[in-house]
Amino acid sequence: MVDAEGVRVGRVADLIAALDSGGQHPSVTGIVVGHRRPRSFELGDLARYDDDAITLAPDARLRSMEPDRGTITLDAGELLLCRDVLDTQVVDLDGHRVARVADLALDRRADGRLRVAGVDVGVGRILARFGVHRNGSMERFIDWDDLHLTSRRGHLAQLAAPRAAVHRLDAAGLAALVERLDVTSGSQVLAAVPPERAAAALEHGHHRTGERLLRALPVTTARDIVARLPHPRRHHWEAHLHRERPLRGRRFHRTKGWRRHRTPS
Repeated sequence: MVDAEGVRVGRVADLIAALDSGGQHPSVTGIVVGHRRPRSFELGDLARYDDDAITLAPDARLRSMEPDRGTITLDAGELLLCRDVLDTQVVDLDGHRVARVADLALDRRADGRLRVAGVDVGVGRILARFGVHRNGSMERFIDWDDLHLTSRRGHLAQLAAPRAAVHRLDAAGLAALVERLDVTSGSQVLAAVPPERAAAALEHGHHRTGERLLRALPVTTARDIVARLPHPRRHHWEAHLHRERPLRGRRFHRTKGWRRHRTPS
């Protein structure tokens, strides 16, 4: 990247995307330059950006930063595409599987803005990074509207974005999603949707998964979800959750603090 006078500013390190700025596909709103001392600019501050060069406009100004950590300040609905999406795992909501992102697919709109079309989870893109190019199609594209991020920032940003795919899933799709997330993330999904949808997802999912998720939720939230279940199932869950989980049959691993050290003779 160079400034308006042609002086090199630095190398592009990441792109900033806003989830609720471009419909169901997020728009790229900023660019991050540098790694050790990152700086970011609004996309509107760029005079030119294409495959050959990126040039700043004469009146380009830096975005705000966190001075104590030297990191970029992001709004609630923003995330960094390289840090929070690339090389992370995503849940394919259409194929109901977990995949790792190998590359990002961007397209340019008629007004010149960039948007995130989706991700590539194919092996071919990973091999290309190491200079290995193979004939034939090895790409596997997932539309952004058909995925859920598992990175911490991406997961929470999608839960907070009303247009994210997670908020449009039916009961079966919601059950399939929480089955593929860890307990903490799955419970956050149930807490982010209306209790009626969360209860319907529990009906479609496995009862052991439902128990783990309900126990990870705050008591009042769990009770609110259970209250939306059908009458026979509601009493079953209420009685089941009131019982303490038995510890019999579980394996325990001792830590170093439990070991007795023998004194040398």
